[in-house]
Amino acid sequence: MAPNFKILPVLALALLFSVPAQADFVGFRIGASYWEPELSGDISSTGDPDIDLSDDLGLDDPSESSLVLVLEHPVPFLPNLRYQGIELDSSGSESLTGGITFNGENYVAGETVRSTLDLSHDDLVLYYEVLDNWVNLDIGLDIKSFDGKVSIVGSTNTTTSSIDIDETISAVST
Repeated sequence: MAPNFKILPVLALALLFSVPAQADFVGFRIGASYWEPELSGDISSTGDPDIDLSDDLGLDDPSESSLVLVLEHPVPFLPNLRYQGIELDSSGSESLTGGITFNGENYVAGETVRSTLDLSHDDLVLYYEVLDNWVNLDIGLDIKSFDGKVSIVGSTNTTTSSIDIDETISAVST
């Protein structure tokens, strides 16, 4: 019977990733953070032109806080956990210098609009401590689950338009 060389790359990868990565002891941390992001950029709904967050909608730069929980343990093949709950929302009011369209609703020049932007999300990182000596190297998967909304309310005829932001995205983190 001839040797099966197709299995060798799979075996090599399995051996490469089966090296145990572990923490020295069990650790649990609770923390909080404070953040003052500067909002900039545009939003738009399908088929509508871009709307500037600060110039058109008058959204303020928010001051936000978040909760951080970290659990590290010595179990080799179980990932460590890091959770961060982030409340990120802003609201504003602006008199439009030009008309805008959002989610099929038209708002005319001179109209005052009240708007809210909520990009609050939960951030869960599952990671391994690959190096934990004079060099720290963690590798893992970052999963962000957004539960937010963008809404605009006009003053002329109290036209209201909103879009829910319910998305989950993931990325490799180091």
